Amino acid sequence: MLRMLIVILAIISVLMSSEYTCGLDKMQLRLIREIYDISKRYKAIDGHVFNDTVVAIYLTESDAGKNVIGDKNKLFTGRLSLLDASLGPGQIRLITALEMLDRYNNTFPKRYRYLRHPNYHAYKKFLYYKQKVSYYKRIYKRYSRKKYKSDRDRRVIRWSLREYKYWKNKYKQYWREIYSRYYHKDIRIMNLLLTDPNFYVTVSVLKLIDSYNTALKKKMWNPYFKAISRYNGGWTNKRYYQRVMKKMRIVRCLKRHGYLK
Repeated sequence: MLRMLIVILAIISVLMSSEYTCGLDKMQLRLIREIYDISKRYKAIDGHVFNDTVVAIYLTESDAGKNVIGDKNKLFTGRLSLLDASLGPGQIRLITALEMLDRYNNTFPKRYRYLRHPNYHAYKKFLYYKQKVSYYKRIYKRYSRKKYKSDRDRRVIRWSLREYKYWKNKYKQYWREIYSRYYHKDIRIMNLLLTDPNFYVTVSVLKLIDSYNTALKKKMWNPYFKAISRYNGGWTNKRYYQRVMKKMRIVRCLKRHGYLK
């Protein structure tokens, strides 16, 4: 009987704790406070701030830091490179960070401004060449391993080897002449997207503000909806907007309990 009472009290304690923290653990709460405070520093052209919105987006995208690498299945199967994956609590792609650094370089804290570079699409060509090399290498290996080779197999081997050498040369040339200048900056940005709240929250807020300001200037319907929708891709992503609005309930809960001020 005493043991059952202890179990019941423990369950009640957990439930009360869960209610008090709105179902979030200490790590999530700590990150959410950082997100909220950093987001307040930036405003749209009409004075709108996105602190509540960014918290809701981070709860939607990664459960506030629980899942920091997106597109895992594609990454594991080799169909996607980390350079093109969604990273960090905000699930931000490298291209988004590079675009924001290019458009709003002076808005970023000074320690990040050096990461801007003029050719922010450079990594895409690098990945394209790399994928071509991997593709023809796989074909060559597959047919070369055959014990008994038909005439067709030998033609495929010659063809794939020729293509492999061609794309490998393009890949090496592109690396030497162009991408070696930007690669280390891109890798640094990816690390920051995974580890530095000041960086990845700034990117997220500026992405929202950029979309919101564009919608205002073009006199689009409901600029706030457009900004949230655009964060996940497309100007009319109703499903994503609804998911974010559901997470707003947690934001309101956190405010009621004094976690966000």
